[in-house]
Amino acid sequence: MSELRANTISDAAGTGPVALTDQWAVRQFWLFNGDTNTVLNSGNTSSVTDNSTGQYTFNFTNSFAALDYASTGAGNSGDDGTSRTGAVQTPPDTQALTTSTRVIHQVISSGSATDVVSSSALIGDLA
Repeated sequence: MSELRANTISDAAGTGPVALTDQWAVRQFWLFNGDTNTVLNSGNTSSVTDNSTGQYTFNFTNSFAALDYASTGAGNSGDDGTSRTGAVQTPPDTQALTTSTRVIHQVISSGSATDVVSSSALIGDLA
């Protein structure tokens, strides 16, 4: 097995870090407990606003360049052990901004919004 270790990968001239082109990485993520309104882990998340049961706005530390970023996410059961498997969805239209995104934690079987532990990742260009 091979191992590669590096502190810095420089450009061809050796004058700076290599520029990544046509490669995409997660630019924002969170692991959030909706029952306690606690961010368990995050990247590029400055704050969370609790809009109502199961509905939150995640504010970005660094804005996205455009509204055409991709998202993925999932929710799971609550801390009390009840089964509330849900989906994380970003509502359409004005709910997704370059500075924040609004999400709904929704129970798959009933379609109702609920507070769950959720995670999500957004992929796109930062401003």
